[in-house]
Amino acid sequence: MLADLVADFDALVPVMTICRSSAALRRLTRVAAQLAGLVCLTLIKLDDRTAFRRWARTARLAAAEIDDPATQAWVSAAVTRAVAAARGPVRVLALADADPEGTLGAALAAAPNEVWVVRPDAHVAAVLHRPTAAETVAALDRAAGHSATPRTRKENHDGALPALR
Repeated sequence: MLADLVADFDALVPVMTICRSSAALRRLTRVAAQLAGLVCLTLIKLDDRTAFRRWARTARLAAAEIDDPATQAWVSAAVTRAVAAARGPVRVLALADADPEGTLGAALAAAPNEVWVVRPDAHVAAVLHRPTAAETVAALDRAAGHSATPRTRKENHDGALPALR
C-alpha cells in the first residue's frame, strides 16, 4: 500500500508542474496533502518515525499552501491519528544508565529483572517482574490508552461513575 501511495504522489507532482489553471492546481494540491496524510498513517504503522515526520511536514505544507481550513483540519486529524496509533516506548533506558548513583533505584526499590513503564508525565503505569513480550506490549498499550478491552462503567443513579477497582 505504501508503494502505491508514493507512486500516486510521484505521478501527481509532474501534473502539478504543467497545470495552468489555479483552480485545478488548488485541487491537485489538496489531493497531494491528503495523499501525504495517508502516507503518514501508513508509515507510523510501519514504525518509520523519521519518514513519518517528513511526510507529515509535506502534508501540512501542502494544506497550508491552498489555505483551505477543511483540508488543514483533515491533515491535522490524519497526523494526530497517526501519532495516537504509534506503538512502543519513546525511549528505553536501563536504570543504571538513567541513575548512575543508584538514588532513584533505591527510592523505588527497583528489583533486578523488572520493567518499569513510566509515562512522559512521570506516572508509573506498570511494574512488571520478568515480563513476557506480550505482557510488556499490553502494559505499553494500557499506558498509551490503547487498551484492547476498554472498561465500561455505568453511571450511578446520581450520575457519577463508580470508582474502578
